Amino acid sequence: MGSGPLENLIVNESNQNNIFFLKEVDQKNLLKYTFSADFGLCLTQNESLNHQYSLPNKLFEYIMARIPVIVSNLYEMKKLVVENGIGVISENDTTVSLLKAIKKSDALDLPKIKKNLEVAAQKYRWETQAKILLDVYRNL
Repeated sequence: MGSGPLENLIVNESNQNNIFFLKEVDQKNLLKYTFSADFGLCLTQNESLNHQYSLPNKLFEYIMARIPVIVSNLYEMKKLVVENGIGVISENDTTVSLLKAIKKSDALDLPKIKKNLEVAAQKYRWETQAKILLDVYRNL
């Protein structure tokens, strides 16, 4: 979903029965599409320490939508997915690795993943995290 310099390549490659390419939508309508997805992809190339330790907002959007994820093998994203049991890690940023991760996702125990996503969504929601943040400030 979206646009950019790789749009034509993605459109051509997504011409499948189960892969759909959509143009970008207004931000206020985006969550409707997110909630309808089967998996969320959060793929980042490891080009810097910033990327290695990043936790993109999109990853938390997927958690809040209770959809399993396929993420890059970067330290913080991998840690979040493994600790919460919510998806699959792609070994590296190659097409072959992504294909392996997608195939691995077929074997996931989706009812268990959905339960894990429910727990993770409660853990990472703002109301829960705000209490943790306030406790940090109180203890300064």
